[in-house]
Amino acid sequence: MKVLVETPRYSFRKYRKTGGGFKVDLTSPLPTLFNYGIVGGTKGADGLPHDVVVLGRRVRQATVLEVEKVGLVKFIDDGLMDDKIVASEDGRISRIDVFKIKLFFLAYSVFKKIRGLVKTGKIPKTSFGGFIPVR
Repeated sequence: MKVLVETPRYSFRKYRKTGGGFKVDLTSPLPTLFNYGIVGGTKGADGLPHDVVVLGRRVRQATVLEVEKVGLVKFIDDGLMDDKIVASEDGRISRIDVFKIKLFFLAYSVFKKIRGLVKTGKIPKTSFGGFIPVR
């Protein structure tokens, strides 16, 4: 599958593709431990293109990669199912990758809850539901 990278690995800012380029969607206290992108022409439960966590080397924003699905992150964001496809260029995933995915999304869900509480006075229904490998 082809993935458009919106957010390069190690970025503290999460970007979203817009008609004219990319805009900052979220600033996080946590750097993303992987490239983060979308599968164009698809639509997830949140109405946006399917999110993809891309393992491997850091690449520039707007890079299009050919990747293979290696797993799925189960995630609820503000009450909506927002699962993330996990993929890599070589079709492999290591135990370290799985550990980093679990650690990141657990911490990210806590950050999103705190952010929601501060912004709205309410804790959003946001949770990490685990990682499911393809094989």
